Amino acid sequence: DTDDAILELDAGRPVEIILPDQQPGGLGALLLPNTVALIRGAPHRDAGIRLMRYLLSDEVEARLARGRSAQIPLRRGATARSRLPLPENPHWMQIDYAAAAARFADAADFIEHVFLAP
Repeated sequence: DTDDAILELDAGRPVEIILPDQQPGGLGALLLPNTVALIRGAPHRDAGIRLMRYLLSDEVEARLARGRSAQIPLRRGATARSRLPLPENPHWMQIDYAAAAARFADAADFIEHVFLAP
């Protein structure tokens, strides 16, 4: 986790952040973005939408990028850069989150069978 690694670097510990699979044709490094969602039927929908707009603003994105955990801005056109020591144009793994969600039950069954079976 880059947020843990940057804290170790900040503390002066001998840690290096290496993104795997950066070579041409490589799979790319796994990037897990922060998320925000509005729950269907939420009793305070308008307040939730205002919160989401605030969290997705340029200002908050820049603060998160400069902050302790050095979050990585993802929006197209973002002007902020994370303070993480990353390559100029990292190659991120392409993930089909809808397909992954569709397989969640199968994956959960597999994990339960392999790791939790007596």
